[in-house]
Amino acid sequence: MAPQIPIDPPRKYEVNGEACKVYCLTQVVGVANDTVLLNASILPSTSHKFRVMGMFIQSAAAALAYVLFEDGTAADLFQALIPPNTNADALYLPIVDSGYFETSVNTSLTVDVATNNIYLNLFYIMYKP
Repeated sequence: MAPQIPIDPPRKYEVNGEACKVYCLTQVVGVANDTVLLNASILPSTSHKFRVMGMFIQSAAAALAYVLFEDGTAADLFQALIPPNTNADALYLPIVDSGYFETSVNTSLTVDVATNNIYLNLFYIMYKP
């Protein structure tokens, strides 16, 4: 698992009165099922969740890639087809206040990748619901 990288300059979101830092996970993810991106062990306590605030994904080849994000309960959270990288195409979801999806309490974030490896930049927070 790649290290957590805080965003510089720091960007924070307030959730239920708690200031949450935005982190970035940068990783090349190979074709596989249930690759752990964010392990529940890095959560500050057992009552926290991961919320994905934005992402950038690019296929590592000149063909479509498929991604499916899940949490530790095997719940499907987000899926997408990633365009071939022939024209530097990518899936880009900018960082937004509400985020795009989140895990269940105290569960890891995993991804299934099919067809090609992907380049992933994932922006997320950890917060207590």
